[in-house]
Amino acid sequence: MKVSRLWSIACAEIRSCRRLARTWVMVVVAMICGSFLWLQLSLIHTFVSYVSASAGTLAPQFSISQIGRTTLLTFTFGIVFLAFDIRQRDVRDRIGATIDVRPMTNLELLTGRLFGIVTLFAVPAMILIVLMCGFGLIAEVSNLGLGSAIEPVSVAAFLFWDLLPNLMFWGALTMLVAVIVRYRMLVVLIMLALVFGYYSFSSRIPFFLASALATYTGVDSLPSAIAPQFFNTDIVFNRLYVVLLTIGMLGLTSVLYPRQAKLQERQFFAITGSSAIVIAIFGIYALVNSKLLELDQVDDWASLHKQLQTHSDTDFESISGEVKIFPGRTIHLDLVIRLSPSAVSPSDKWLFSLNRGYKINTLELNGQETKDYMFENGLLWVPKQSLGTTNAEIRLVAKGVPDPMFAYLDSSLTWKDMNYAQALAARQFGTKSYIFHPGFVVLVPGVSWIPSSGSAYGQSNLETRPQDFFHVDLHVTVPKHWIVAGPGSRTLVEENRKTKYRFNPKNPVSEVALVASNFEQRSFKMEDTTFELLISKKHVKNLNILEPVIPALKEWIEERMTVASELGLSYPYDTMSIVEVPLSLRTYGGGWRMESVYSPLGIQMIRESGLPIARFNYAINSQDAELIEDEKKLSAFILQLLQGFFENDFEGGNPLLNLGRNLVSHQTKPSGSGAVAMEHLVGEIANELVSGSDGYF
Repeated sequence: MKVSRLWSIACAEIRSCRRLARTWVMVVVAMICGSFLWLQLSLIHTFVSYVSASAGTLAPQFSISQIGRTTLLTFTFGIVFLAFDIRQRDVRDRIGATIDVRPMTNLELLTGRLFGIVTLFAVPAMILIVLMCGFGLIAEVSNLGLGSAIEPVSVAAFLFWDLLPNLMFWGALTMLVAVIVRYRMLVVLIMLALVFGYYSFSSRIPFFLASALATYTGVDSLPSAIAPQFFNTDIVFNRLYVVLLTIGMLGLTSVLYPRQAKLQERQFFAITGSSAIVIAIFGIYALVNSKLLELDQVDDWASLHKQLQTHSDTDFESISGEVKIFPGRTIHLDLVIRLSPSAVSPSDKWLFSLNRGYKINTLELNGQETKDYMFENGLLWVPKQSLGTTNAEIRLVAKGVPDPMFAYLDSSLTWKDMNYAQALAARQFGTKSYIFHPGFVVLVPGVSWIPSSGSAYGQSNLETRPQDFFHVDLHVTVPKHWIVAGPGSRTLVEENRKTKYRFNPKNPVSEVALVASNFEQRSFKMEDTTFELLISKKHVKNLNILEPVIPALKEWIEERMTVASELGLSYPYDTMSIVEVPLSLRTYGGGWRMESVYSPLGIQMIRESGLPIARFNYAINSQDAELIEDEKKLSAFILQLLQGFFENDFEGGNPLLNLGRNLVSHQTKPSGSGAVAMEHLVGEIANELVSGSDGYF
């Protein structure tokens, strides 16, 4: 098969199809549909984004998942209406006999013509996406009131992984149906039914199988501008099988195509085509089966940890040591865990939870290295008799990448049990249990990224196990110029080739979360507490727009701190970090409450789709000149605007709604009968007394 010959055939097909009226009709319809959807999303974002933090998920920046699907569907119809009469068109144009005697194989002829048809529609699709990106970029630079640039990595992923493989697949399938059926109208009806059926089916694919069965990106994860993802393993294998199916269908079509060919050629095409289809089918089956096995494995982990949830006599006194983060590659832990001498029980083993993605290199008991431990299924067992005393100090050296499936094992909501409507709604709350991207890291307690006492199941069920509070003294190493938000204040220890921070809060903690990236920082200090905003350098524009709010914000915080202090609820961790995180990070946790995970100790996360990109400028500029020119009134107005903005957050990122957790729940928790209800009630009362705000999550 010669490339020059294929190109000549493709060019001839392009010239032929350009003369057809239906070609231009389908191109115009497809471009109008895509443009209308982009315009609709842009208008919604402009006029609604400053009202609710949840509206940003429909922002133009993340719109490729909606626009891409519509674009694929409309251009697929174009492919069908050009390829359905691939043979009859030659006969009608009286060139069939000429083509039959040309020195090319059936496979070369069909492949070249398919390339031509796909190119004819792929180019307008690319132009449409580029125009939307270009207009959005101009709108951002020139401060137009409408439009934003689509996140470029998601655009590149759509063009490479979605557009070409899908158009080739549907073109090859149309050709195969055309040579089998031979009746043009029946071919069209069959193909329209198949296209509609597939896209309807793809919206109903169980979420845990979406990456294995759906042929376009954005189905199993929300896009992100600060932690973009061009591909993953599932996408690569999925598209490989799509390409194999395309090759297989072209091979079978070459056998059935009504044009003279050598017997050896037909046999070769038949064997090659059939083999490609069989390999693809088995590959898809293996990919789906691997997803089902993963879910079964999660069920096994949950069952095992559930049996041990009351085995909570392991009591941490402190955790200290080194955490070295190599973003996107690995995490190195070198930790010393001191166990409380008061933890005396008849059990002959200490029980810890640690994400199964780690590999333990060294484990020392009271300074002596030992191999007498077991680490399996996220459970670390250390025999007590090896210690010789109830006073214990364990040094753990491990490295690896946390397994994202080993997270929230006690969640009441699982993807496996959700139908497509529930999964579509839950997808808006994020799908990734944590973020470990070359440019962004979010380590949350729910993935057991550092050791915790007891099993990973039922840690929030205070009726069956008391909360373990412990002291923390961690040195966290990240790439140069990165900033880390963690439990309380950070102290810069070193800044050479790497940056090292120390976290050593004066009060005991119940959990440890870290958020790290190359942030833009804004901060101010009120009394002894530092309030900082860490935001991606891509989203600093809104910081300038919201700058007038600072006087009113400081006054409001001072009032809240005074009220909290009078109630004995002073914030104890010196620093409160409000941090932007990727849209794909899951907002809900485990247990029956599945409360927001965006408020770990000392941190309040905000989604990149919310405050960082909301169109506050539209709300501010639409006010009368008297308000804008009065600094005090403008400051109060923006503060009121922000309060309403966060109170209308439906997805767990409302810092006002989660204030009680930092004031009460992260410092002390009840235990025994009724403890869960008591903790919830006390947190609600603290929120009501200090902030007086409501929420929806």
